[in-house]
Amino acid sequence: MKDHTKTYVSLLTLFIALVIFVQTNVLTIMIFELKGTTKQVAQTGEIEPEEKIKEWKLKIPKIDVSGNIEEGTEEETINNSIGHFTNTPYLDGNVGLIAGCYGYKENYFADLEKLEQGDVILYQYGDQKKEYKVIHNNIIDQKDWSYLSSTNENKLTLITGVVNEPEKRRCVQAEEIK
Repeated sequence: MKDHTKTYVSLLTLFIALVIFVQTNVLTIMIFELKGTTKQVAQTGEIEPEEKIKEWKLKIPKIDVSGNIEEGTEEETINNSIGHFTNTPYLDGNVGLIAGCYGYKENYFADLEKLEQGDVILYQYGDQKKEYKVIHNNIIDQKDWSYLSSTNENKLTLITGVVNEPEKRRCVQAEEIK
């Protein structure tokens, strides 16, 4: 009798684990499908189809950078444009961008080290244009994502690699000029 009880408990435990596993994977798939079909989120929080945003650009006059921004941080994206960290906002808060500094077709952030406090960065998302001034330009550990944390202040965070230092990243942070 005890062997049957152990067998039933084992089967029940296995069944519960299987149900949890399936539910978790179904939710994960649903989340990734949602991310794939909704690229931009407007300030109102409403989902906005990608084709509505025609102008998404970054300009850094001091280092002669002018490039289009695309959603994502994949190599294919940053090979041709400036990438947007999908977990950061588009307008208000801390907007996170990434681009190559060497080894890509387009190396938009090759001269980020030349930026100094007070230098101007221009950002355009749709018909919204913002001006930022540089407040930090430093080298960080490749695992330090704290500069992309959510903020109440409007910031722009630019991330790129560091030549010959694969474990490091250059991080330029700017605050909105009001």
